[in-house]
Amino acid sequence: TLRGMEACTTEGAPGVAEAAAAESLAADDPSRAERLGAACDLGNPCASHALAVALESGTGVTADPVRARSLYEGACDRELPQACWRLALVVRDGIGGDADPTRARTLLDGACGAGTAAACVDAAMRDEASGERDAIVRALELMAPLCDLGPIWCHRTADRM
Repeated sequence: TLRGMEACTTEGAPGVAEAAAAESLAADDPSRAERLGAACDLGNPCASHALAVALESGTGVTADPVRARSLYEGACDRELPQACWRLALVVRDGIGGDADPTRARTLLDGACGAGTAAACVDAAMRDEASGERDAIVRALELMAPLCDLGPIWCHRTADRM
């Protein structure tokens, strides 16, 4: 079953799940970064993912792409698929470390296989961009179930079919 980004709204420590779902830190609440950091230290993958997103973009905190990548890595190791998806993107683009397209592909395919819809969109667009017939067929197969998630996901699929 494909999912959007709801894993952290149903799992994780109280108060952290809400922050992870928002994927941002309010600039007017610097204590939120501290709370997320404390939850990260306790091994909470949702907190690690939320803080990594903020550190990657510099939203509400000073940007730190190396630490963001490390936090994505830890959350992915703890089997949070959306963290694996974000890790795939930073690994692909060489953010916070060396680029590794082969590893990025593996991470992206794994996150898609675990049901992270955004990872499936990225994997499908990657495959479609290759121009190879088998890859385009795979891209369409990846994107077709996204319609079950609602109109915004389905629109991206319909544009390609």
